[in-house]
Amino acid sequence: FIAITGTSSGIGEAILQELSNVNCTIFAIDRTSKEHKSAQAKIVPILCDVTKDEDLIRTSQEILKITDKLDVLFNNAGITAHGRFDETNISVFRKTFDINFFGAVHLTSLLVEAVKKAKGTFIVTSTVSGLYGIPGRAAY
Repeated sequence: FIAITGTSSGIGEAILQELSNVNCTIFAIDRTSKEHKSAQAKIVPILCDVTKDEDLIRTSQEILKITDKLDVLFNNAGITAHGRFDETNISVFRKTFDINFFGAVHLTSLLVEAVKKAKGTFIVTSTVSGLYGIPGRAAY
C-alpha cells in the first residue's frame, strides 16, 4: 500500500504513473479529481486539500478503512512562490508553509502508526532551494 500526495501533476503524477506498473494499491491524494490509468496497480483516488485539517483526518480514515499497514507515505504535494521578501504578503508565506510543510507533517502524524506497523518508509519531495536562499523566492 502506497500513499502519494499531489498526484494531479508534476512529480506526483510521474511517480503515480511509474508505480502504476507495479501490482499494488496506490492512494492518489490530491485536491483535484483526475482519472489515472493503471497497468497493474489499483488506484484509489482521494480528494484532499492538505491545508485543511478535516481533509487530512478524513483522508487518513479512508486509508485506514482499507488497510492498517502503509508501506510508503510519499509526501509530495507542494507549491513554489515567487516574490521578494519586502513585496510578499504574509498570506503567501502561510499558504506556502501550510502546503509544503504543515500538510506533510499532519498527514505523517495521522499515518505514522500504519507505516510503523508495515515497517514502511516515508518519502518527502524537497528542493535544493532548501539548502540556500534564492533571490525572488522569499516564501519558498
